[in-house]
Amino acid sequence: VKSPKSSNAWGEYGLVLMAHDFRDEAAECYAEATRLNPKDYRWPYYHGITVAVNDRDTALKDFKKATQLAPDNLSARLRLAEWYYDLQKLDAAAEQFQAAAERLESGLPKTEATMYQARTENGMARVLKDQGKKEEALEWALRASKSPLGQRRDVWQLIAELHQQLGDTDAALVAQDAAETAPAQAVWPEPEMGRAAQYLRDASLMYAQAEMAWSQGQFDQAMQILLSIGELEPNDQKWKLRLGEMFRDSNRLEDGVRFVSNTIK
Repeated sequence: VKSPKSSNAWGEYGLVLMAHDFRDEAAECYAEATRLNPKDYRWPYYHGITVAVNDRDTALKDFKKATQLAPDNLSARLRLAEWYYDLQKLDAAAEQFQAAAERLESGLPKTEATMYQARTENGMARVLKDQGKKEEALEWALRASKSPLGQRRDVWQLIAELHQQLGDTDAALVAQDAAETAPAQAVWPEPEMGRAAQYLRDASLMYAQAEMAWSQGQFDQAMQILLSIGELEPNDQKWKLRLGEMFRDSNRLEDGVRFVSNTIK
Protein backbone atom coordinates (compact mmCIF):
# COMPACT_ATOMS: atom_id res chain seq x y z
CA VAL A 1 0.00 0.00 0.00
CA LYS A 2 2.81 2.42 0.90
CA SER A 3 4.94 1.53 -2.15
CA PRO A 4 2.61 0.73 -5.07
CA LYS A 5 5.36 1.28 -7.63
CA SER A 6 7.91 -0.98 -5.93
CA SER A 7 8.53 -4.23 -7.78
CA ASN A 8 10.07 -5.72 -4.63
CA ALA A 9 6.98 -4.88 -2.58
CA TRP A 10 4.72 -6.59 -5.12
CA GLY A 11 7.07 -9.53 -5.45
CA GLU A 12 7.42 -10.05 -1.72
CA TYR A 13 3.65 -9.86 -1.35
CA GLY A 14 3.44 -12.56 -4.01
CA LEU A 15 5.79 -14.74 -1.99
CA VAL A 16 3.61 -14.34 1.11
CA LEU A 17 0.53 -15.31 -0.87
CA MET A 18 2.24 -18.26 -2.57
CA ALA A 19 3.51 -19.55 0.76
CA HIS A 20 -0.08 -19.85 1.95
CA ASP A 21 -1.47 -21.36 -1.26
CA PHE A 22 -3.10 -18.24 -2.72
CA ARG A 23 -1.61 -19.05 -6.10
CA ASP A 24 -3.86 -16.98 -8.38
CA GLU A 25 -3.41 -13.89 -6.26
CA ALA A 26 0.33 -14.51 -6.07
CA ALA A 27 0.50 -14.72 -9.87
CA GLU A 28 -1.15 -11.30 -10.13
CA CYS A 29 1.49 -9.86 -7.80
CA TYR A 30 4.35 -11.41 -9.77
CA ALA A 31 2.92 -10.08 -13.01
CA GLU A 32 2.81 -6.57 -11.54
CA ALA A 33 6.33 -6.93 -10.14
CA THR A 34 7.56 -8.01 -13.59
CA ARG A 35 5.84 -5.03 -15.21
CA LEU A 36 7.49 -2.65 -12.75
CA ASN A 37 10.94 -4.26 -13.12
CA PRO A 38 11.22 -6.45 -16.23
CA LYS A 39 14.92 -7.10 -15.58
CA ASP A 40 14.48 -9.04 -12.32
CA TYR A 41 14.49 -12.78 -13.05
CA ARG A 42 12.73 -13.67 -9.80
CA TRP A 43 9.27 -12.50 -10.71
CA PRO A 44 8.80 -14.38 -13.99
CA TYR A 45 10.39 -17.40 -12.30
CA TYR A 46 7.85 -17.42 -9.48
CA HIS A 47 5.03 -16.48 -11.85
CA GLY A 48 5.84 -19.59 -13.87
CA ILE A 49 5.68 -21.74 -10.76
CA THR A 50 2.28 -20.39 -9.75
CA VAL A 51 0.64 -20.85 -13.17
CA ALA A 52 2.40 -24.10 -14.16
CA VAL A 53 -0.44 -26.43 -13.19
CA ASN A 54 -3.03 -24.70 -15.37
CA ASP A 55 -1.01 -22.91 -18.06
CA ARG A 56 2.00 -24.88 -19.26
CA ASP A 57 2.78 -22.56 -22.18
CA THR A 58 2.87 -19.43 -20.04
CA ALA A 59 5.04 -21.23 -17.51
CA LEU A 60 7.48 -22.15 -20.28
CA LYS A 61 7.69 -18.51 -21.40
CA ASP A 62 8.26 -17.44 -17.80
CA PHE A 63 11.06 -19.95 -17.20
CA LYS A 64 12.72 -18.98 -20.49
CA LYS A 65 12.58 -15.32 -19.53
CA ALA A 66 14.00 -16.00 -16.05
CA THR A 67 16.87 -17.98 -17.55
CA GLN A 68 17.61 -15.25 -20.09
CA LEU A 69 17.70 -12.64 -17.33
CA ALA A 70 19.90 -14.78 -15.02
CA PRO A 71 21.83 -17.24 -17.21
CA ASP A 72 24.13 -18.32 -14.35
CA ASN A 73 21.26 -19.12 -11.99
CA LEU A 74 20.99 -22.90 -11.94
CA SER A 75 17.60 -22.99 -10.24
CA ALA A 76 16.09 -21.11 -13.17
CA ARG A 77 17.98 -23.04 -15.84
CA LEU A 78 17.19 -26.46 -14.41
CA ARG A 79 13.55 -25.52 -13.97
CA LEU A 80 13.49 -24.62 -17.68
CA ALA A 81 15.31 -27.84 -18.63
CA GLU A 82 12.88 -29.98 -16.64
CA TRP A 83 9.91 -28.14 -18.10
CA TYR A 84 11.17 -28.81 -21.62
CA TYR A 85 11.55 -32.46 -20.65
CA ASP A 86 8.01 -32.64 -19.27
CA LEU A 87 6.80 -31.22 -22.60
CA GLN A 88 8.94 -33.84 -24.39
CA LYS A 89 10.97 -31.15 -26.13
CA LEU A 90 14.03 -33.32 -25.74
CA ASP A 91 16.57 -31.38 -27.81
CA ALA A 92 15.74 -28.16 -25.96
CA ALA A 93 15.92 -29.97 -22.62
CA ALA A 94 19.31 -31.48 -23.48
CA GLU A 95 20.64 -28.04 -24.42
CA GLN A 96 19.64 -26.60 -21.05
CA PHE A 97 20.94 -29.54 -19.02
CA GLN A 98 24.23 -29.34 -20.93
CA ALA A 99 24.48 -25.62 -20.18
CA ALA A 100 23.88 -26.38 -16.50
CA ALA A 101 26.60 -29.06 -16.55
CA GLU A 102 29.04 -26.60 -18.11
CA ARG A 103 28.18 -24.06 -15.44
CA LEU A 104 28.95 -26.66 -12.76
CA GLU A 105 32.28 -27.43 -14.40
CA SER A 106 33.22 -23.74 -14.47
CA GLY A 107 33.92 -23.79 -10.76
CA LEU A 108 31.15 -23.18 -8.25
CA PRO A 109 31.41 -23.24 -4.44
CA LYS A 110 31.29 -26.85 -3.26
CA THR A 111 27.96 -26.49 -1.45
CA GLU A 112 26.25 -24.99 -4.46
CA ALA A 113 27.77 -27.53 -6.84
CA THR A 114 26.66 -30.44 -4.64
CA MET A 115 23.12 -29.06 -4.53
CA TYR A 116 22.74 -29.04 -8.32
CA GLN A 117 25.07 -31.76 -9.61
CA ALA A 118 22.91 -34.87 -9.24
CA ARG A 119 19.81 -33.03 -10.42
CA THR A 120 21.62 -31.96 -13.59
CA GLU A 121 23.14 -35.36 -14.31
CA ASN A 122 19.93 -37.25 -13.62
CA GLY A 123 18.01 -34.89 -15.87
CA MET A 124 20.48 -35.33 -18.71
CA ALA A 125 20.36 -39.11 -18.27
CA ARG A 126 16.58 -39.15 -18.66
CA VAL A 127 16.70 -37.01 -21.78
CA LEU A 128 19.35 -39.23 -23.38
CA LYS A 129 17.38 -42.36 -22.48
CA ASP A 130 14.28 -41.00 -24.20
CA GLN A 131 16.43 -40.10 -27.22
CA GLY A 132 17.57 -43.72 -27.43
CA LYS A 133 21.15 -42.96 -26.38
CA LYS A 134 21.23 -45.56 -23.63
CA GLU A 135 25.01 -45.88 -23.16
CA GLU A 136 25.41 -42.12 -22.70
CA ALA A 137 22.36 -42.04 -20.46
CA LEU A 138 23.88 -44.69 -18.20
CA GLU A 139 27.12 -42.72 -17.89
CA TRP A 140 25.23 -39.64 -16.72
CA ALA A 141 23.01 -41.62 -14.34
CA LEU A 142 26.01 -43.32 -12.74
CA ARG A 143 27.62 -39.92 -12.23
CA ALA A 144 24.45 -38.73 -10.51
CA SER A 145 24.49 -41.73 -8.16
CA LYS A 146 27.96 -40.76 -6.90
CA SER A 147 26.74 -37.40 -5.62
CA PRO A 148 25.40 -37.20 -2.02
CA LEU A 149 22.01 -35.99 -3.27
CA GLY A 150 21.98 -38.63 -5.99
CA GLN A 151 21.58 -41.46 -3.51
CA ARG A 152 17.83 -41.68 -4.10
CA ARG A 153 15.42 -44.26 -5.41
CA ASP A 154 14.53 -42.75 -8.78
CA VAL A 155 18.21 -42.44 -9.76
CA TRP A 156 18.93 -46.09 -8.96
CA GLN A 157 15.76 -47.22 -10.70
CA LEU A 158 16.87 -45.39 -13.82
CA ILE A 159 20.29 -47.08 -13.61
CA ALA A 160 18.66 -50.49 -13.18
CA GLU A 161 16.39 -49.90 -16.16
CA LEU A 162 19.27 -48.81 -18.39
CA HIS A 163 21.44 -51.77 -17.39
CA GLN A 164 18.52 -54.09 -18.17
CA GLN A 165 17.92 -52.51 -21.56
CA LEU A 166 21.64 -52.81 -22.35
CA GLY A 167 21.60 -56.51 -21.47
CA ASP A 168 23.55 -56.39 -18.20
CA THR A 169 21.18 -58.28 -15.93
CA ASP A 170 23.61 -58.64 -13.02
CA ALA A 171 24.28 -54.90 -12.86
CA ALA A 172 20.55 -54.24 -13.15
CA LEU A 173 19.88 -56.43 -10.10
CA VAL A 174 22.54 -54.64 -8.07
CA ALA A 175 21.05 -51.27 -8.98
CA GLN A 176 17.54 -52.47 -8.17
CA ASP A 177 18.72 -53.62 -4.74
CA ALA A 178 20.17 -50.15 -4.19
CA ALA A 179 16.87 -48.61 -5.27
CA GLU A 180 14.92 -50.61 -2.71
CA THR A 181 16.99 -49.27 0.17
CA ALA A 182 17.40 -45.70 -1.10
CA PRO A 183 15.05 -42.93 0.06
CA ALA A 184 12.23 -41.97 -2.28
CA GLN A 185 12.13 -38.26 -3.00
CA ALA A 186 10.40 -36.56 -5.89
CA VAL A 187 11.55 -33.00 -5.25
CA TRP A 188 15.12 -31.76 -5.56
CA PRO A 189 16.41 -29.11 -3.13
CA GLU A 190 15.25 -25.72 -4.43
CA PRO A 191 17.11 -22.75 -2.90
CA GLU A 192 14.88 -20.23 -4.64
CA MET A 193 11.86 -21.55 -2.77
CA GLY A 194 13.55 -20.60 0.49
CA ARG A 195 12.49 -17.02 -0.25
CA ALA A 196 8.87 -18.08 0.05
CA ALA A 197 9.49 -20.43 2.98
CA GLN A 198 10.45 -17.54 5.25
CA TYR A 199 6.82 -16.40 5.15
CA LEU A 200 5.27 -19.76 5.98
CA ARG A 201 3.48 -20.31 9.25
CA ASP A 202 5.47 -22.47 11.63
CA ALA A 203 3.99 -25.87 10.74
CA SER A 204 4.30 -25.27 7.00
CA LEU A 205 7.94 -24.28 7.33
CA MET A 206 8.54 -27.42 9.36
CA TYR A 207 7.06 -29.52 6.54
CA ALA A 208 9.63 -27.97 4.21
CA GLN A 209 12.39 -28.77 6.70
CA ALA A 210 11.16 -32.36 7.00
CA GLU A 211 11.17 -32.80 3.23
CA MET A 212 14.70 -31.39 3.00
CA ALA A 213 15.92 -33.82 5.67
CA TRP A 214 14.16 -36.70 3.87
CA SER A 215 15.75 -35.73 0.54
CA GLN A 216 19.16 -36.10 2.20
CA GLY A 217 18.32 -39.53 3.58
CA GLN A 218 17.91 -38.33 7.18
CA PHE A 219 14.82 -40.34 8.12
CA ASP A 220 15.06 -39.93 11.88
CA GLN A 221 15.40 -36.16 11.64
CA ALA A 222 12.47 -35.92 9.23
CA MET A 223 10.38 -38.10 11.57
CA GLN A 224 11.14 -35.93 14.59
CA ILE A 225 10.14 -32.79 12.71
CA LEU A 226 6.84 -34.35 11.67
CA LEU A 227 6.15 -35.49 15.23
CA SER A 228 6.81 -31.93 16.39
CA ILE A 229 4.16 -30.69 13.96
CA GLY A 230 1.72 -33.04 15.63
CA GLU A 231 2.49 -31.43 18.97
CA LEU A 232 2.06 -27.91 17.58
CA GLU A 233 -1.10 -28.62 15.60
CA PRO A 234 -2.85 -31.69 17.07
CA ASN A 235 -5.74 -31.43 14.57
CA ASP A 236 -3.43 -31.52 11.55
CA GLN A 237 -3.65 -34.97 9.96
CA LYS A 238 -1.28 -34.40 7.04
CA TRP A 239 1.87 -35.10 9.05
CA LYS A 240 0.56 -38.60 9.90
CA LEU A 241 0.04 -39.45 6.25
CA ARG A 242 3.48 -38.14 5.30
CA LEU A 243 5.20 -40.05 8.09
CA GLY A 244 3.40 -43.23 7.08
CA GLU A 245 4.69 -42.76 3.54
CA MET A 246 8.22 -42.25 4.83
CA PHE A 247 8.05 -45.48 6.85
CA ARG A 248 6.95 -47.28 3.69
CA ASP A 249 9.51 -45.70 1.36
CA SER A 250 12.38 -46.31 3.79
CA ASN A 251 11.33 -49.98 4.04
CA ARG A 252 10.66 -49.72 7.80
CA LEU A 253 7.52 -51.71 7.29
CA GLU A 254 6.95 -53.13 10.79
CA ASP A 255 7.29 -49.69 12.40
CA GLY A 256 5.10 -48.28 9.66
CA VAL A 257 2.36 -50.85 10.26
CA ARG A 258 2.33 -50.07 14.00
CA PHE A 259 2.23 -46.32 13.37
CA VAL A 260 -0.53 -46.49 10.78
CA SER A 261 -2.57 -48.92 12.90
CA ASN A 262 -2.40 -46.56 15.88
CA THR A 263 -3.30 -43.64 13.64
CA ILE A 264 -6.39 -45.46 12.35
CA LYS A 265 -7.46 -46.28 15.92
